[in-house]
Amino acid sequence: MDGLTPLEVSGRVSSADRRENLLKFKDPKRNERLLVLSSVGNVGLNLHEARFLIFADSIWSGQAEEQIIGRIHRQPNKQKCIIYFPRVKGTSDTILAEFADVKERLLARFVGKKCSL
Repeated sequence: MDGLTPLEVSGRVSSADRRENLLKFKDPKRNERLLVLSSVGNVGLNLHEARFLIFADSIWSGQAEEQIIGRIHRQPNKQKCIIYFPRVKGTSDTILAEFADVKERLLARFVGKKCSL
């Protein structure tokens, strides 16, 4: 992450700073942008300017995962979106990922949809 200045949108920063960080992230004049999000205050965000998404925390719900991915993979984003799911073998990361996968498959069977994961 050398040369990148992270912009944080989380409960640790004020709502004014969150708004300012989002504006900085969306500024097309900035070539290197890194936005760090938590679940606080990011509901309904449209982040079509993003190209990469890294899930730093495990998500228990496949639905929540899809919703987060949908924040960057939407119109007018015409570029390829690259999504990373780093997992550390032998930790809770892999266990939580398995739980989320099972929950997603159960929900898909219940509502009669194909799994996207």
